[in-house]
Amino acid sequence: MIDIKLLRNNPDLFRQGIKKKGEAYDIEPLLALDARRREILVEVEGLRADQKKAGQQIPILKKEGKDASELLAQLTTISERTTQLDEDLRGVDAEIDNLLLYVPNLPHPDVPAGAGEDENVERPGSRWGEPRKFDFEPKPHWEIGEGLGILNFERGVKVSGSRSYITYGLGCKLTRALIAFMIDVHVKDHGYTEVYTPYLVLRESMVGTGQLPKFEEDAFRTDPDDLFLIPTGEVPVTNMLRDEILDPGALPLNYVTYT
Repeated sequence: MIDIKLLRNNPDLFRQGIKKKGEAYDIEPLLALDARRREILVEVEGLRADQKKAGQQIPILKKEGKDASELLAQLTTISERTTQLDEDLRGVDAEIDNLLLYVPNLPHPDVPAGAGEDENVERPGSRWGEPRKFDFEPKPHWEIGEGLGILNFERGVKVSGSRSYITYGLGCKLTRALIAFMIDVHVKDHGYTEVYTPYLVLRESMVGTGQLPKFEEDAFRTDPDDLFLIPTGEVPVTNMLRDEILDPGALPLNYVTYT
């Protein structure tokens, strides 16, 4: 979630960033709610100061034998108004929290703007090695897999719909080998800790990594448990430490998982 203070102090930064990403999010309602929230807080602070002042004067008037009914009525009015403002504040806070979940993340300042992937720019020094050259026309992996009898798209589509596939024999072995290779590299070479996490997570876990509420229509949800099928292992791994305060000396914590 975006920090409301960052948005409040740098609205043009967000307007430009949202435009740069080609998104159509309007931050003005959020800024208006934030201004209303601060107005409420200022009024509540003033009322409580008046309440304190009146509360201090009433015993003095009573001690002097003077009528304190006007101040008592003022305290009742202040209390009623404060109660209403507290209720208004809770509603405004809820609206702000909800809208903040939809604010797009700011693009990195080094990322060039572009209308699509055809306008992507290769960063200097970002290449590693050289593409292998062949003295023949290489086949794509899907043709090789089907030719070897280790990959079948037709049956995958029959079982699970478009973009699905089924592997056989050595195709399965290759898949397992790639998974193990990936995990071993991170664990042995980079010092990561391997974890095995659930595939179904609570709603707050999906909110914590930004999938909800913005992309709820694209998520798979169970009913009545209100659990969500994760899009990647990032969701449960990130949420493992949610709402915990960590000792700075324990950082960084590096985890790797396969899902």
